Amino acid sequence: MFKLYKCSKCLIDKCDIAFSPDAPAAASDPICKKCAPKKPWKPTAKKKYNKLASRAYTLANRSKIKDNYLKNIYGKDFGLETYNKMFEAQGGACAICKKPESRLRQDGSIYDLVVDLNRTTGQVRGLLCVKCNYYLGLDMDKLRNQLELITRAVAYLDNTP
Repeated sequence: MFKLYKCSKCLIDKCDIAFSPDAPAAASDPICKKCAPKKPWKPTAKKKYNKLASRAYTLANRSKIKDNYLKNIYGKDFGLETYNKMFEAQGGACAICKKPESRLRQDGSIYDLVVDLNRTTGQVRGLLCVKCNYYLGLDMDKLRNQLELITRAVAYLDNTP
C-alpha cells in the first residue's frame, strides 16, 4: 500500500505520496514536496493569433459562418437558405417597422436583420431590426401597463410642431 520514507531536509517520516513523482522517494536522499525547492514560474508559449488571416477567412467565408451560426442557435432546419427566404418574403425589411436595417459595421457593410424567436414555443417568428428586437425584448407586462402612457406620448408627439 503506502510506504514511509524520511525526508532528508525536514527529517520527518512521510507517506510516498508526499514526495514528487518526478524524483522517486526511494532515492538515497528523498526530499518531500513541501521541502523541495520551488521551480520558477515560466509562462507557457502561446500560439500567436494572426488577426489578418482570421479577418481574411471571415470575409471570404461570411455566408458559411452565418449558416453554421444559424443552425447552431435556431436548429438544423433553420439555416442561411431559410433566412434568405424569410428575408425575401419580408421584402428585406423589419417585420414590425417595415424599414430595412440601418446599423453599419466598421467596414461599412450593413448588419443583417435579427432572427426573432418565440421563447416559449421555440419557433422563429420573423426578422427584426435591432431597435424593434430591443423593444420587443423588454418586459411585455410592463409595456402593457404603460400602454396608456405610450398612447399619450404618441398623441403628444403628433400634436407638437
